[in-house]
Amino acid sequence: MASNDASSLFTYAKRKFISLDNWQEGAWSNKFYWINADPTAPPDAEIEAAAKAFVRDQLHVPDREGHHYNRGFVMFHQGARQNWLVWNWWAFDNITSHVLANSTAEDPTSFTEYSGTIMACTWEMVILEFERRAWVENVLSGERSFDLYMSEHLPDGAY
Repeated sequence: MASNDASSLFTYAKRKFISLDNWQEGAWSNKFYWINADPTAPPDAEIEAAAKAFVRDQLHVPDREGHHYNRGFVMFHQGARQNWLVWNWWAFDNITSHVLANSTAEDPTSFTEYSGTIMACTWEMVILEFERRAWVENVLSGERSFDLYMSEHLPDGAY
C-alpha cells in the first residue's frame, strides 16, 4: 500500500563499503564490492566464495541478449535482516543488466535468485552511481579503455 507520510520511513545511516580485488572468471572481469550494515564486521570469505559461485553459475545469462563486454561489478550487501547479491554487467554500449539474489541472515551463503522488480537500494545506488561515472569517463569517452575502467574502484569508506 502506498503511503504519503515520509516520517514513517527509516532513517538513513551510512554503511561500510569495501572494494575487494577484481575477480576474473573465464573471459569475465568483475569488480567486487562488499557493503555491510555492521561497520565493525570484516568481509566473510565463506560468503564471498558462495557469492562468486552463484555469479559463476549466472555467467551464461548475458549471452542470451549478447552484445556485452565481459565486464561488470558484483555487490554483496550484508544487511540487517537479509543479504542481497547484485551482479551488473555492461552491454549495448551504455546499459547495465543485472541478476539479483538474496539470502537470509541465518544462512548467508545460500543465495536464491530474486525475480521481483527490485533494482537496488539506496546504498547499492552509491556503487551504481560510481560505476556509471567510471564507465562514461573511461570507456565511452577519454581513453576508451576497459582496463582503466576495471582499475577504478569506489574508495572504501562509509556511504
